[in-house]
Amino acid sequence: MRTYNPGDTVTDPGDTCRELLILIEGEASIHYQGAAGPLIERFRPGQALDELEVLTHSDMENAILADAKSTRILAIPVSSFDQLIDQDPDFARR
Repeated sequence: MRTYNPGDTVTDPGDTCRELLILIEGEASIHYQGAAGPLIERFRPGQALDELEVLTHSDMENAILADAKSTRILAIPVSSFDQLIDQDPDFARR
């Protein structure tokens, strides 16, 4: 479990995705460039922050920042997540 404060960087663009990040407490946001300009997507507790990168084994394209005091994030190694998907087809479907 990692703890962040407002403005702390959780991931940077280009980071190699080695962990599934799940927001446990607080708030976080991803900042990216859309066709109409900069966009921000907000996350709430219970949401995965980088599930697409974990599933595709790709690098982070955008920055994820903590937005609240004492934002807590659970980091699950990609290898453990992959192993769980391989061993539990029901989990993989959900």
